[in-house]
Amino acid sequence: MLSDFYKNNPTDQIWWIDNLDRVGDYYFSFDKKVIYDLLTDYPYKLTPEQKEIFDIENPYWADFYKYRTKESASYKGICEKLGYDPFVYPYKLAIKGFHDDSLTNPYSVLDDDEIYLLEQIAMATENIRHELQNYIRTK
Repeated sequence: MLSDFYKNNPTDQIWWIDNLDRVGDYYFSFDKKVIYDLLTDYPYKLTPEQKEIFDIENPYWADFYKYRTKESASYKGICEKLGYDPFVYPYKLAIKGFHDDSLTNPYSVLDDDEIYLLEQIAMATENIRHELQNYIRTK
């Protein structure tokens, strides 16, 4: 069940909605009609104007997902080159890692900067996975 719409600041243009049934889901809207899921829709389903508004009002999330944006546009290009979904791909990297054999290595089509970016994403994702596993073990 979703909560009522609310704003973090009275002057904001973005309305937030909480999922009362699950912790960690973040939904927002610009018009109270179309609801976006922060995890899967940002920035892919936003117009350039919506993204600009979102980034100004939510600098934390803009920085958190900067690898998905034009500042790191090569990430989306990498996914297109490899035929991978940009949302799922970091998790595949953390699980599978990189291979050395250039004949069977899909990463052989990437340049050094692109490989470095993917390594950084994989390490960050792996750290998050370990933190979640440790949290679950303590429960």
